[in-house]
Amino acid sequence: MGTLTESELKDEVKQAIGNRDDFDSRLVRFLNLAQTKIARTHEFMELQAVTDSALGYTGTEATDKFLDIASTVKNIYSFRIFDSAQSRKLEFIPARQWDKRIPLPEYYASGWPSLYTRWRSKLEMWRVPNQAFSYEMRHSNWPTAFSDASPSATSDFVEKDDLIIYLSVCWAFASMGKTQKAKEFWQFYRTGMNTAVGDDVVEPDLTIAPNVGGGQDGILLGSYWKDPFTGAMP
Repeated sequence: MGTLTESELKDEVKQAIGNRDDFDSRLVRFLNLAQTKIARTHEFMELQAVTDSALGYTGTEATDKFLDIASTVKNIYSFRIFDSAQSRKLEFIPARQWDKRIPLPEYYASGWPSLYTRWRSKLEMWRVPNQAFSYEMRHSNWPTAFSDASPSATSDFVEKDDLIIYLSVCWAFASMGKTQKAKEFWQFYRTGMNTAVGDDVVEPDLTIAPNVGGGQDGILLGSYWKDPFTGAMP
């Protein structure tokens, strides 16, 4: 979490632009634009999350093929399902390819899903699940937006209050047409951002080792020859 509260961040931005009162209603907007820009530039570790739950199961394939996910989910890194000691990592298929090759997933027999696609806040699976499997999803989130109604809130970003301030001030000066001052604070932001990204990608405990897993995608389940995306024997 951040160190400075929303109120303190707004104070810093306001002081940097000359303590102007006419920008008060826009300060929280600048903070949120800055957060979004930072999140688009690099997916910092603090925005990574694991969601674990169970698939909803109704017995109706047209319903069970979908899983609703939070609108705050940015990118999905892996999606796994479990049933006791058995598990499988589902393979992502782009929606355009999905609709071309398997336009009606519920037509096929239900079973263990092996593939999924995403469209906005819904995941679609094939095969359609035949039970309420447990699942774990590794993903990144968009940062929580600031609100004037919560002045004591802090940012989801860890130790990056300076970046939010620099970029917010940059935005403020750019909106005034003061391009030189905007460039100065953009450079402050870029220097700090480069350092933050460098710190984030360091993995001190990383060990390079051969693959010791049981297979590329976990346990092989079901009739692979019925999978429309399988082009060869596993």
